Amino acid sequence: MDCAPINSERLSAFIAWLESNGADLGKIEIRDAGDDGNGVYARQHIGSGERYAWIPYRLIITGQVCHDAVRTDALQGRPLLCAFLIHERFVQGDRSFWKPYIDILPRDFHTPMQFTDEELRFLASTPVEYAIAERHEKYHEEHRQALAAVPESVVPRNEFTYANYLWAATVLSSRSFSKDVVQGDCSRLTTESEVLLPLLDMMNHQPRKRVSWITSDKGVEFVTGADIELGEQIFNNYGPKANEELMMGYG
Repeated sequence: MDCAPINSERLSAFIAWLESNGADLGKIEIRDAGDDGNGVYARQHIGSGERYAWIPYRLIITGQVCHDAVRTDALQGRPLLCAFLIHERFVQGDRSFWKPYIDILPRDFHTPMQFTDEELRFLASTPVEYAIAERHEKYHEEHRQALAAVPESVVPRNEFTYANYLWAATVLSSRSFSKDVVQGDCSRLTTESEVLLPLLDMMNHQPRKRVSWITSDKGVEFVTGADIELGEQIFNNYGPKANEELMMGYG
């Protein structure tokens, strides 16, 4: 995964966008986290069980948001969200409501899905090699489905390339959450569907950290399960993951 710190101008624009749309970030700040890229840090002491951030439901990228943008009911799950990300980055660009979020997403990844032939040689005959081939096959099929479903007037075919689809799919594999994280109108989301949660996806992972998300149809509230001191990094816990899963998703 690209762990380079986010350009300060883009990061400032992202924070301003969150706050102008109702997010509460008063107890936290986003800054350079060294080898982890960027991280979320406490601006003050935060007690166990205390809310440290909140984002409104309108800033969550759900299936409904994606359907409305790409104007098709023929897609669901990952192909739908990938089509949305391609549409917002490569077609809408500066006109996109989501531009400040899109601008902080990595432009390049270095997961096994982006490995060169020379790099893949070191994975020969390993489970990861077979997983890469299977995932590329799956992504190619999803890409074909998306091409057939999304009108060319919405996403021109010169922008709807497999390379762009792979970028979008890697964004999802490294940053998305199960739609069960949120409530509200998820009627168009299947049980396999994912959502994108700006801000929550910027918290670095640390096993055994006690965190919770309190959700409603108003938004998502972030609550810590332990005391956090001023200046301490606030981690998320994505659950136990095997090394192969981490490598495939994050590089």
